[in-house]
Amino acid sequence: MMALRFQNQKRQRLEHVDLSRKGSVDEPIEELVKFVNTLPNYFTTSSCSGRIIVFESADDDRIDENSETDDQVTTQTKIGKKGCKWLFVSHNKVLSDEMEESFSKVTSCTGNAVFKFEAMVMHIQCQTLDDAQKMHQAAVAAGFRNSGISIGGKKKIILGVRSTHGLEAPLTKDGRMLVSPEYYEHLIECANHKMEENFTRINRFFENLKLLITEGSNSPGRECSDMKSKRSKKKKKELMSNDRKTHQDREDMTSSSRCNFLDNDSNTNRIDDNDKNDEFSLFMFEGT
Repeated sequence: MMALRFQNQKRQRLEHVDLSRKGSVDEPIEELVKFVNTLPNYFTTSSCSGRIIVFESADDDRIDENSETDDQVTTQTKIGKKGCKWLFVSHNKVLSDEMEESFSKVTSCTGNAVFKFEAMVMHIQCQTLDDAQKMHQAAVAAGFRNSGISIGGKKKIILGVRSTHGLEAPLTKDGRMLVSPEYYEHLIECANHKMEENFTRINRFFENLKLLITEGSNSPGRECSDMKSKRSKKKKKELMSNDRKTHQDREDMTSSSRCNFLDNDSNTNRIDDNDKNDEFSLFMFEGT
């Protein structure tokens, strides 16, 4: 009965119209979302690949990236109040020309402009609590350490895949610039670095899910340990390889030193032999 209800919920959600601001799944996580939705015990209810945004809002306006509502389908959540204006948004690293364009919009802002980086967030409905635990362990192992599981009033089990690395800074106050162009460029550089790390974690999460499915373990705690074990084995192999190289280098040095010592010893023996010949010649001369 529960399985049938879950499958009906999954079918209805995947057939639902995308009500997000963008209207489609973000390209950096498109394949990941498709993969999750092919799994029988999971389906995504909202997602955002991560973004660098500049928006103008009142003091009490908020953008809640982590909330979960029934009318969400794939990406960003609704803005708290009217009056919030988007000045710039990118789901990839910001290029230099984009930076200049976005800064020009900030300088013409008459309200309160805010710069913000947000890492990937994804909400996944799971059929059972065990299913949610497995997915949660894959997310945490990938670096999304702020992930958590919630159970709604209708017994919906939702996994929120979230990270902790974010960035937020005010740019203007009532239209007055608070930062210099150099500082704005620094914010962009920091956000781009965080976006690279975000993509690394997304790829790691995708690989962990593939590993989880291919191994097909029934133990909720095994997948995460297996993922860590594989990475640990790889690291050990690298260390062993380095140790063998270091040992070989030491043997080569020892062998070289031994050869030098033998050469020196051979030269010493030749000198001693010459000395003996001289002594013998002297003895013969004195005897004569």
